Amino acid sequence: MRRRPLLIEGNEEKIGFILDSEVLNVLLTGEENLKFFYELYNGRKPKENVISSVLERIGLSTERKKKVLNYSKGMKKRLEIGRLLLYRPEALLLDEPFSGLDSGGKELLMGVLMSIKNKGTAVLIVSHEMEFALDLADRVMLMVDGRLLAQFKPEEFSRAYVVSGDGVEKLGGITLGPRSVILISPEGVDELIRRCREKGIVVEEVTPLIKAIRRES
Repeated sequence: MRRRPLLIEGNEEKIGFILDSEVLNVLLTGEENLKFFYELYNGRKPKENVISSVLERIGLSTERKKKVLNYSKGMKKRLEIGRLLLYRPEALLLDEPFSGLDSGGKELLMGVLMSIKNKGTAVLIVSHEMEFALDLADRVMLMVDGRLLAQFKPEEFSRAYVVSGDGVEKLGGITLGPRSVILISPEGVDELIRRCREKGIVVEEVTPLIKAIRRES
Protein backbone atom coordinates (compact mmCIF):
# COMPACT_ATOMS: atom_id res chain seq x y z
CA MET A 1 0.00 0.00 0.00
CA ARG A 2 1.32 3.44 -0.94
CA ARG A 3 2.23 5.51 2.10
CA ARG A 4 0.28 8.77 2.27
CA PRO A 5 2.42 11.91 2.67
CA LEU A 6 2.15 13.68 6.00
CA LEU A 7 1.00 16.93 4.42
CA ILE A 8 -0.44 17.21 0.92
CA GLU A 9 -1.99 19.93 -1.18
CA GLY A 10 -5.64 20.39 -0.37
CA ASN A 11 -5.23 19.26 3.22
CA GLU A 12 -7.20 21.62 5.45
CA GLU A 13 -4.84 21.25 8.37
CA LYS A 14 -1.44 22.29 7.08
CA ILE A 15 0.80 23.40 9.91
CA GLY A 16 4.28 24.74 9.36
CA PHE A 17 6.89 25.19 12.07
CA ILE A 18 10.37 26.27 13.03
CA LEU A 19 11.43 24.84 16.38
CA ASP A 20 14.34 25.77 18.62
CA SER A 21 15.62 22.25 18.01
CA GLU A 22 16.91 20.57 14.89
CA VAL A 23 14.52 18.81 12.50
CA LEU A 24 16.85 18.71 9.51
CA ASN A 25 18.60 15.54 8.39
CA VAL A 26 22.26 16.45 8.95
CA LEU A 27 23.48 13.56 6.78
CA LEU A 28 21.79 15.03 3.71
CA THR A 29 22.89 18.11 1.81
CA GLY A 30 20.94 21.35 2.00
CA GLU A 31 19.49 20.66 -1.44
CA GLU A 32 18.50 17.10 -0.51
CA ASN A 33 16.79 18.32 2.65
CA LEU A 34 14.63 20.77 0.70
CA LYS A 35 13.73 18.11 -1.88
CA PHE A 36 12.76 15.73 0.93
CA PHE A 37 10.51 18.27 2.64
CA TYR A 38 8.95 19.38 -0.63
CA GLU A 39 7.88 15.79 -1.39
CA LEU A 40 6.70 15.35 2.19
CA TYR A 41 4.52 18.46 2.10
CA ASN A 42 3.23 18.24 -1.48
CA GLY A 43 3.19 14.53 -2.29
CA ARG A 44 5.22 14.92 -5.48
CA LYS A 45 8.73 15.74 -6.66
CA PRO A 46 9.57 19.45 -7.14
CA LYS A 47 10.00 20.98 -10.57
CA GLU A 48 13.61 21.51 -11.58
CA ASN A 49 13.85 25.21 -10.72
CA VAL A 50 11.86 25.22 -7.46
CA ILE A 51 14.64 24.13 -5.09
CA SER A 52 17.24 26.29 -6.87
CA SER A 53 14.98 29.32 -6.48
CA VAL A 54 14.52 28.69 -2.75
CA LEU A 55 18.26 28.16 -2.20
CA GLU A 56 18.95 31.42 -4.01
CA ARG A 57 16.46 33.32 -1.87
CA ILE A 58 17.85 32.01 1.44
CA GLY A 59 21.47 32.61 0.39
CA LEU A 60 22.61 28.99 0.31
CA SER A 61 23.09 28.38 -3.41
CA THR A 62 26.84 27.90 -3.06
CA GLU A 63 26.35 25.57 -0.09
CA ARG A 64 23.66 23.40 -1.69
CA LYS A 65 25.89 20.31 -2.08
CA LYS A 66 27.37 20.53 1.43
CA LYS A 67 26.03 18.19 4.10
CA VAL A 68 23.98 19.98 6.75
CA LEU A 69 26.26 18.40 9.34
CA ASN A 70 28.84 20.96 8.25
CA TYR A 71 26.47 23.95 8.30
CA SER A 72 26.73 26.66 10.94
CA LYS A 73 23.74 27.31 13.19
CA GLY A 74 22.81 30.34 11.11
CA MET A 75 22.96 28.33 7.87
CA LYS A 76 20.75 25.64 9.37
CA LYS A 77 18.22 28.26 10.41
CA ARG A 78 18.26 29.69 6.88
CA LEU A 79 17.54 26.20 5.57
CA GLU A 80 14.62 26.00 8.01
CA ILE A 81 13.33 29.26 6.54
CA GLY A 82 13.61 27.64 3.13
CA ARG A 83 11.22 24.90 4.26
CA LEU A 84 8.55 27.55 4.76
CA LEU A 85 8.81 28.52 1.09
CA LEU A 86 8.00 25.02 -0.14
CA TYR A 87 4.27 25.11 0.58
CA ARG A 88 1.55 27.30 2.04
CA PRO A 89 0.56 26.29 5.59
CA GLU A 90 -2.74 27.28 7.16
CA ALA A 91 -0.93 27.98 10.44
CA LEU A 92 2.71 28.56 11.30
CA LEU A 93 4.29 27.87 14.72
CA LEU A 94 7.70 29.44 15.40
CA ASP A 95 9.79 28.80 18.52
CA GLU A 96 12.63 31.35 18.88
CA PRO A 97 12.94 31.67 15.09
CA PHE A 98 15.45 34.55 15.24
CA SER A 99 17.94 32.62 17.38
CA GLY A 100 21.22 31.95 15.58
CA LEU A 101 20.52 34.35 12.71
CA ASP A 102 22.70 37.31 11.81
CA SER A 103 21.09 40.62 10.84
CA GLY A 104 20.77 39.54 7.21
CA GLY A 105 19.14 36.28 8.24
CA LYS A 106 16.68 38.07 10.50
CA GLU A 107 15.70 40.43 7.68
CA LEU A 108 15.25 37.41 5.40
CA LEU A 109 13.00 35.68 7.93
CA MET A 110 10.98 38.85 8.51
CA GLY A 111 10.37 39.19 4.77
CA VAL A 112 9.32 35.55 4.41
CA LEU A 113 7.00 35.69 7.41
CA MET A 114 5.39 38.95 6.31
CA SER A 115 4.75 37.45 2.88
CA ILE A 116 3.26 34.29 4.41
CA LYS A 117 1.09 36.29 6.80
CA ASN A 118 -0.20 38.55 4.02
CA LYS A 119 -1.38 35.45 2.15
CA GLY A 120 -3.68 34.55 5.06
CA THR A 121 -1.58 32.16 7.15
CA ALA A 122 -1.99 32.44 10.93
CA VAL A 123 1.45 32.96 12.52
CA LEU A 124 2.28 32.23 16.18
CA ILE A 125 5.77 33.29 17.31
CA VAL A 126 7.40 32.48 20.65
CA SER A 127 10.38 34.80 21.01
CA HIS A 128 12.46 36.87 23.43
CA GLU A 129 13.57 39.07 20.52
CA MET A 130 10.48 41.24 20.62
CA GLU A 131 11.84 44.01 18.39
CA PHE A 132 11.46 41.73 15.38
CA ALA A 133 8.31 39.89 16.42
CA LEU A 134 6.43 43.14 17.12
CA ASP A 135 6.69 44.21 13.49
CA LEU A 136 4.64 41.15 12.55
CA ALA A 137 2.25 41.01 15.49
CA ASP A 138 -1.45 41.82 15.60
CA ARG A 139 -1.57 40.71 19.23
CA VAL A 140 1.09 40.12 21.89
CA MET A 141 0.68 37.53 24.63
CA LEU A 142 2.97 37.64 27.67
CA MET A 143 3.68 34.29 29.31
CA VAL A 144 5.42 33.87 32.67
CA ASP A 145 6.36 30.44 34.05
CA GLY A 146 4.23 28.73 31.45
CA ARG A 147 1.03 30.69 32.09
CA LEU A 148 -0.61 33.47 30.14
CA LEU A 149 -0.24 36.65 32.18
CA ALA A 150 -1.55 39.33 29.82
CA GLN A 151 -2.44 40.26 26.25
CA PHE A 152 -1.58 43.52 24.51
CA LYS A 153 -2.03 45.28 21.23
CA PRO A 154 1.45 45.85 19.70
CA GLU A 155 1.26 49.60 20.34
CA GLU A 156 0.30 48.97 23.99
CA PHE A 157 3.20 46.55 24.44
CA SER A 158 5.63 49.15 23.13
CA ARG A 159 4.41 51.56 25.84
CA ALA A 160 4.38 49.03 28.70
CA TYR A 161 6.73 49.38 31.68
CA VAL A 162 7.65 47.26 34.68
CA VAL A 163 7.43 49.38 37.85
CA SER A 164 9.09 47.97 40.99
CA GLY A 165 8.96 49.10 44.60
CA ASP A 166 7.00 48.81 47.82
CA GLY A 167 3.31 49.54 47.38
CA VAL A 168 3.30 49.59 43.56
CA GLU A 169 0.11 47.50 43.63
CA LYS A 170 -1.69 50.76 44.49
CA LEU A 171 -1.10 51.80 40.89
CA GLY A 172 -3.23 48.97 39.53
CA GLY A 173 -2.00 47.41 36.31
CA ILE A 174 -0.90 43.80 35.84
CA THR A 175 0.78 42.12 38.79
CA LEU A 176 4.12 40.67 37.73
CA GLY A 177 5.46 39.82 41.18
CA PRO A 178 5.15 40.74 44.89
CA ARG A 179 6.70 44.18 44.28
CA SER A 180 6.32 44.66 40.52
CA VAL A 181 3.48 45.64 38.20
CA ILE A 182 3.16 46.23 34.48
CA LEU A 183 1.65 49.57 33.46
CA ILE A 184 0.97 51.13 30.08
CA SER A 185 2.05 54.76 29.84
CA PRO A 186 1.80 56.74 26.58
CA GLU A 187 3.75 59.56 28.28
CA GLY A 188 6.60 57.33 29.40
CA VAL A 189 8.72 57.07 32.56
CA ASP A 190 8.19 60.60 33.86
CA GLU A 191 4.43 60.15 33.98
CA LEU A 192 4.78 56.88 35.91
CA ILE A 193 7.14 58.43 38.45
CA ARG A 194 4.69 61.29 38.93
CA ARG A 195 1.87 58.84 39.62
CA CYS A 196 4.04 57.02 42.16
CA ARG A 197 4.88 60.26 44.00
CA GLU A 198 1.22 61.22 44.15
CA LYS A 199 0.49 57.94 45.94
CA GLY A 200 3.56 58.10 48.18
CA ILE A 201 5.28 55.15 46.54
CA VAL A 202 9.07 54.96 46.54
CA VAL A 203 10.03 53.64 43.12
CA GLU A 204 13.04 51.35 42.85
CA GLU A 205 13.01 50.86 39.10
CA VAL A 206 11.00 51.63 35.98
CA THR A 207 11.97 49.50 32.99
CA PRO A 208 10.40 49.17 29.54
CA LEU A 209 8.72 45.76 29.41
CA ILE A 210 10.53 44.82 26.22
CA LYS A 211 13.88 45.52 27.92
CA ALA A 212 12.87 43.54 31.03
CA ILE A 213 12.04 40.52 28.83
CA ARG A 214 15.38 40.77 27.05
CA ARG A 215 17.18 40.96 30.41
CA GLU A 216 15.48 37.81 31.70
CA SER A 217 16.13 35.76 28.56
